[in-house]
Amino acid sequence: MKKYLFLLLTALAMAVTFTSCSSDDDDNSSFTLSQSEITLKVKTGVTQLTASTKGIDWSSEIPFIAAVNHEGNVRAVHVGETNIIAKKDGHTQKCKVTVLPNFTTFVEPITEFDKSKEYIISKLGTPDVNEGETITYGKSEDYQVTSYTFKNGKLNRCMVALRATDSRVVQLPMFFIERYEQKTSTIDGMVAYFNAPNEKEATMYVLFDPDYKYGHYWIYYTKK
Repeated sequence: MKKYLFLLLTALAMAVTFTSCSSDDDDNSSFTLSQSEITLKVKTGVTQLTASTKGIDWSSEIPFIAAVNHEGNVRAVHVGETNIIAKKDGHTQKCKVTVLPNFTTFVEPITEFDKSKEYIISKLGTPDVNEGETITYGKSEDYQVTSYTFKNGKLNRCMVALRATDSRVVQLPMFFIERYEQKTSTIDGMVAYFNAPNEKEATMYVLFDPDYKYGHYWIYYTKK
């Protein structure tokens, strides 16, 4: 009986020792960040992320929205959300970054191209106009009217009309720069923007017609 009790106690002691060593190893190789979420203003917002250990490899999931350097200094680039990634010795920590605009001149359309009309309606509710391959939200007297055009049942283009007499339209150039990069040349005479650090990586164009027609400024969202 004493022999069995001795063996049991020895096994328990070894298990405790092993568990203690494993915990110490985890504590030595894992780390924490100074913040788990941060909010910055576009173009002007910067902050410093720090970790509880040195030698961190910093990166951004979407550098187009927020960039980070090798010291953990985060800079807001365009409006949106992304994560700053910190890695060391196989361990990873994330900090969510929300970049807020200075200008909220109008509500941008849903740009999930190739989605169905039913999908857009499920997100936005019953449209004011539903005719054939086009649905429209807003009325002619409103500041903003947004239309969605479908091709073969899939979203192909979005169009926004803004009343030209409204003072908010003077903000449009700043509004676009906070969200997109500007193309050096025009497309069909319109100012063109794209949704990536460079045009090659872009998936969408935003076209702004600076010459208002029918009392409205017109903005078009199309697949690249």
